[in-house]
Amino acid sequence: MESTLRSLPQPDFGIIAKCVRGIVESFIQFSEKVVEDIDRLVRSIDALTEQMAALRRETRQEFETTQLNMAAFQEEFRAGLNALKGDTQRGFAEMGTEIQVS
Repeated sequence: MESTLRSLPQPDFGIIAKCVRGIVESFIQFSEKVVEDIDRLVRSIDALTEQMAALRRETRQEFETTQLNMAAFQEEFRAGLNALKGDTQRGFAEMGTEIQVS
């Protein structure tokens, strides 16, 4: 049995080392590409996040402007309506008829 073990070829650690080194180098190259892809994705996500924040700010500003415009319109409308009520009441009063416009 001992002679059988001696007759088996001894492993060539140089070839094994070259194979392991090749595997490691391939893994490193693959990993670098993955890291580059991840970096690109992170930059894209950051850019999208900035765009969303800008859109949110713009939308908020437009909403606030719309609210102010609506408030101004309501005030003008009320003033016009009150003037119309007053004109209507004066017109009927001039004709000798008193009315209440609500």
